[in-house]
Amino acid sequence: MKQTINLYQFRNAFYEMGRQSQFSSEGLEHLFNYFEECDPDFALDVIAICCDFSEMTELEIRDAYGLDDSQSSTEYLQKNGFIVGTTDTTVIFQNC
Repeated sequence: MKQTINLYQFRNAFYEMGRQSQFSSEGLEHLFNYFEECDPDFALDVIAICCDFSEMTELEIRDAYGLDDSQSSTEYLQKNGFIVGTTDTTVIFQNC
């Protein structure tokens, strides 16, 4: 059975699964738009999304991937993964 959801329902699914702090509201909007564009028949699996995607600041990315100050976190992610979108302070990306 297939059910079409909107952005509000997508965000609410994360809240219902106790994952409301995994992504910012803007980060969830980037993910929703990404899935809508890439695969309109995407089957929502909140836990899988939380395992496969992250939202981090540049400093958090550097710490997580062991980058030094001379390396750009966005360049690293572009070469080794996929950036879904950015906010004023974070990057939403598929984990490398």
